[in-house]
Amino acid sequence: MNKQTTVGIIIGILLASAVSAGVFYWNKNAKQEQCNEANRNIVLDLKNQAKNLQDEVKGLQNGKNAPIVDKDLAGGIEKIEESPCDLELPVVVYERPGLLTPAEKTNLEKKMVNPFFAYYNEEEINYVTMSVEVPINPGEAYSVLAIYKNGGSMGFLFGERGGDYDYWEPECMNDCPFSDAFRAQYPQIAGDE
Repeated sequence: MNKQTTVGIIIGILLASAVSAGVFYWNKNAKQEQCNEANRNIVLDLKNQAKNLQDEVKGLQNGKNAPIVDKDLAGGIEKIEESPCDLELPVVVYERPGLLTPAEKTNLEKKMVNPFFAYYNEEEINYVTMSVEVPINPGEAYSVLAIYKNGGSMGFLFGERGGDYDYWEPECMNDCPFSDAFRAQYPQIAGDE
């Protein structure tokens, strides 16, 4: 082999490596963008479905936590299982988020969102999304809709915007079954305070 052939082979290998790296990088970015778009569509779809159920939740009497169950949302839920990406569930969507102060959002997460999911995760009820409608006027209740993976849903009113409110509590016919871990994390709810 002469020097020109060797240089040609080296240049060919470097060129092939550069092209391969470019194709790999382009495919990786295209796949990531596809995942991001699929996740955005899933969240928007679930948000639209949640919005359609908000009218039913608004019909609840002031402060009563009457659940709405067994809505047929399976079409939107199936899309999650078809997603080419891992979507971190549950997704919490705040409607009118601009009306929430950071302190109000933190308080909602501490007293309602986190205990709600902690309790139902122990019960092995898999939620995929929660929509929290922030009321326009202070003093009005938050309208909450949570959607199960199987397509069922639960809606309730919670607290008052701008006011002080207690922790969310599950509705049970008798005493609620709280695990030791839940009791340790939320003694305010389990009645161990």
